Amino acid sequence: MSNDTNGSIDLQSLCDLLINEFQATYIAAPEQTLANQSPVLLFHVPVGSRPLAEVRDDIANELDGVDSVRVDDEKLPFSLRDVLHSDVHAFQRVPLYVDSQPGMDDVSLEEGMERAQKFVGSEIESDLSTSESIELSTLVEELADAGAAAVELRNEQFVQSGLINLRIPMIPAKGYQIAGPYESITYNGQSYAFHFECVLGGPGGYGTMRTPLYVDESIVGLSPLSVEEGLTYFDEIQSITEETDSPSDVYERLRDVVPTHG
Repeated sequence: MSNDTNGSIDLQSLCDLLINEFQATYIAAPEQTLANQSPVLLFHVPVGSRPLAEVRDDIANELDGVDSVRVDDEKLPFSLRDVLHSDVHAFQRVPLYVDSQPGMDDVSLEEGMERAQKFVGSEIESDLSTSESIELSTLVEELADAGAAAVELRNEQFVQSGLINLRIPMIPAKGYQIAGPYESITYNGQSYAFHFECVLGGPGGYGTMRTPLYVDESIVGLSPLSVEEGLTYFDEIQSITEETDSPSDVYERLRDVVPTHG
């Protein structure tokens, strides 16, 4: 490539290549990889523009012989990885370029380069730190206030291992900033390990597999559910799980508790 300098390419030129030649609409780098001076560049190419396997091969050919990326005066080892559309919904990433992604503000390439330079130069650090725990009611209320369409508990993980695993349909890309800092959830004096997934899709249906803890009134085809009402379902699941030894018996009892939508 014309930008190659002893096997390296300028970061902005690399992003220009992904945008102009391969129609990338999203490019980002995990904060930690920039701080460690070994950036992993995540990019999204819209479905249907070109077969993804072909895009990967063509990018590899374009970058043949390039083994580092230049950020200011630094030459850094790097890697590239394509991500699905839903994967742009994440946190602790530095957006280098964002164009019309649902729930995200646009970021120009110039803005992205400035922020990347600050991370590589250790001028800024992540403003997200891991906290021990958060109350379930507080978390669900914060997600609802920030625009979540729903908050759903995956029943199987809770019944089998006491893990609170939440599925959070949410277009505004704020869910990870809200839930990400926490490793556990407390409720009724009990503490539970915590996992979650923010998705751009809608609510996934309920019954023995999922329990709604909140449903926004704007969702077509589902009855709205307040946080207070949703937590009454969690009360029931918590009680049933503590009282019942057999998972199959728990699921059978859940049929009479959890509303069925789908």
